Amino acid sequence: MEELDADPSTTLYVGDSNVDILTGHNAGLKSAGVSWGFRGRAELEAAGADYVVDTQAELAALILGE
Repeated sequence: MEELDADPSTTLYVGDSNVDILTGHNAGLKSAGVSWGFRGRAELEAAGADYVVDTQAELAALILGE
């Protein structure tokens, strides 16, 4: 993130498992879980995902702020 000059307050970590959600949070980032991946919605929510999306369109809308 330093090399890209990315701002943690505007960076979203996206993954499909509880490990991804925890990784994002440990980096100080908001984390979004995608329910169509390795793990389902329940595990992502239990891990504390800030967002859980069910489709690529929902993910795009979240990223674009729509």
